[in-house]
Amino acid sequence: MKGKKIDEVADKLEGIDCNFKGTSCPDQLAKALREFQENF
Repeated sequence: MKGKKIDEVADKLEGIDCNFKGTSCPDQLAKALREFQENF
């Protein structure tokens, strides 16, 4: 996803579920990207 904006990447990763756990590694990355974006 080189060259994409944070919102574009987070939108693609957000909400991905892993074995009905309610979250996943990609989902957690999306949350971290959004938090980074809010704070910087």
